[in-house]
Amino acid sequence: MAFEIATVPDVAGIRAIYDLDAALSDSDVADYAFQRQRATDGHDDLLPHLQRVVEISFACWGDDRLTVSSLAAANSAEGALIARFSQELTELGGTAACWGANQRQRPVLNLRSLIHASLISELTGRACAELRHPFAGIADLSQHLSAFAPDGGVPLHQLAQLLGAGRAQALTGAQVWDAWRSGAAASVTADCERRALASLRVLLRLRCLVGELDVAQMAVAEFAIGARTAQQS
Repeated sequence: MAFEIATVPDVAGIRAIYDLDAALSDSDVADYAFQRQRATDGHDDLLPHLQRVVEISFACWGDDRLTVSSLAAANSAEGALIARFSQELTELGGTAACWGANQRQRPVLNLRSLIHASLISELTGRACAELRHPFAGIADLSQHLSAFAPDGGVPLHQLAQLLGAGRAQALTGAQVWDAWRSGAAASVTADCERRALASLRVLLRLRCLVGELDVAQMAVAEFAIGARTAQQS
């Protein structure tokens, strides 16, 4: 199983941290955060603790069948969304993979789960003091393929294109925010699912490379992934 998350700026948190004027709109607050990030690092990927999770999508291949699902509706609360993801991982034995997990997805999920610890514990029936974090089993495909070295900024959508996927530019953090605040939650979900499918494509190639999947099985899976991705383009 591969997964992806979609995030938007945590406007309330950003207001509090930077003591911003209450008269500023949510858009102004988000723009302020993006501008600070661009000035510091040259991109608009906010620090993990300032990203609010609004969607989590799965792409699973098993029994010659592709399953794609997303957990959020437009008004889903972040804590409940993360709790649902934790429950999904528990049912799957805590195994899931994505591209760049150690740099983005895991830090975001870990830090944001602290904010909602009581709710997540209540919804999952897990004690907050449990030593093993529910996201410890997430595998980082980029680090695995680069012998546990940084991924060098390899864009997942470019790698997927080299593996046979069609051209699909992933949304930036600012673009996700623009779509979300304009009410286009469906486009955010579609982008999240495309990323999950791209990670699944990489995962299947890796399984084939190490002999856990033969070429014919991989071809069947990739045909299904290609057909589903085309529906979302």
